Amino acid sequence: FVIFYRWLSVVWNDSIAKRGLIALAIFPTSFFLISVYSESTLLILISAIFLLVERGKWKQAAMIALIASATRPVGIFLWPTLMWLWFDKTKTDSVRKKFDFLSIFFLPPCGLIMFTLYLWYQVGDPLAWLHGQGNYGRNLISPISLLYAYLKNIIKRGEYWSRHLFEMVALVFVISCLPRLKKIHPAYALFAVLNLVPSLFSNTLTSLQRFVLMIVPLFIVVAMQKRFVYFLYLAVSFPLLLFSVA
Repeated sequence: FVIFYRWLSVVWNDSIAKRGLIALAIFPTSFFLISVYSESTLLILISAIFLLVERGKWKQAAMIALIASATRPVGIFLWPTLMWLWFDKTKTDSVRKKFDFLSIFFLPPCGLIMFTLYLWYQVGDPLAWLHGQGNYGRNLISPISLLYAYLKNIIKRGEYWSRHLFEMVALVFVISCLPRLKKIHPAYALFAVLNLVPSLFSNTLTSLQRFVLMIVPLFIVVAMQKRFVYFLYLAVSFPLLLFSVA
């Protein structure tokens, strides 16, 4: 939370930082940050990367991106995001540091590669993190088929319809923030879209509400809303957080 706050205060101001931090803290699934999940680890790494980017510390950001891709496979999505930010923020420099570029280009995927090699050595399956998704009922499917099945089940109030409704709301929340994210920086919008892709090509949106926590630029969008919209978000999120914990 401290690093997330500092990132927002460096780029914008203390007011936006406070509003963004509160929006993150009372998000309906924020309790996962104190649960036995890797979201809290990835959250601090993502926030640190974006803070280091604003301070121009590209080599350190690349090293943390390496750790992020080892923490969760979706951490690899920081790789193209970091590349885009580097090209954009250094385009006015007369001399781009070659070592910075090499760090950003080579280091981020190494975490996932090392984890894959570790699984190969440990269990004999380098893609165990991918093949294991079948144990949770996840299979490859087209996004259209997925959304159709979800909407049909919600309308007919079939099995797990209420859970599916919450998952669809989380999806709509991310999609509705994309235009504003693009205005803040297209790289943030890319990061959000890439984090949605694995769920959209799966036959279930299970845990999407938890995955949304990692798309931290979303909470900048919430912080920048008009007072009425911001307080409406708080009025909806906080009761849902209490309900989720209960």
